[in-house]
Amino acid sequence: MTRLLVIIGFFFTITFNVNGQISLGLNSGLNVATLSDETLDRNRWDSGVGYRVGGFSEIAFGKVGLRLEIDYSFVTIKGTFDNKINLHYVSLPLTFFYKPIRRLKILLGPEVNFLLAQSGPNMPMSFGEERFEKMDYGAHVEIEFLMTKKVGVYLRNYFGLQYNGETMILQTLTTTGLNKLNILGVGVSYYLK
Repeated sequence: MTRLLVIIGFFFTITFNVNGQISLGLNSGLNVATLSDETLDRNRWDSGVGYRVGGFSEIAFGKVGLRLEIDYSFVTIKGTFDNKINLHYVSLPLTFFYKPIRRLKILLGPEVNFLLAQSGPNMPMSFGEERFEKMDYGAHVEIEFLMTKKVGVYLRNYFGLQYNGETMILQTLTTTGLNKLNILGVGVSYYLK
């Protein structure tokens, strides 16, 4: 928790101490999450719908810039027999953006997600423990269209780069990585400044 507070403090320090064209804003949206594993067996879990809310600060230098963001993400994944995994994250994306035209932004960058809480199956004797790591990292790609000066709509995809657990394949007596997060989101951005 101390690390999280330091990161948040660093976020706001950078925001208010950098010269340039600074924008502040809020965003919210829905996400659809899926899990993948090394064997590409996507039948274990179905996609689930969650949401994401947060704020951001941008600094632009002409057509390029940097966005710092802090979000709360609720991710849910459905399984067989009405099982669900619910994950609560604080997400910290660091995003570089490019504006090819005035109302369009293309954004990409790394993202770190800190797990606040998890509820759902924990069945060691099934296909492996569904226990997620306290920190998930990956990369995201986003496209945002500004409908007005203050309101934009976005489509983003987060690609998790870390497996959360492993399980044994009995036929080959080898282990395989489990539960890599993939999250597709749509939402609205509102620019305060």
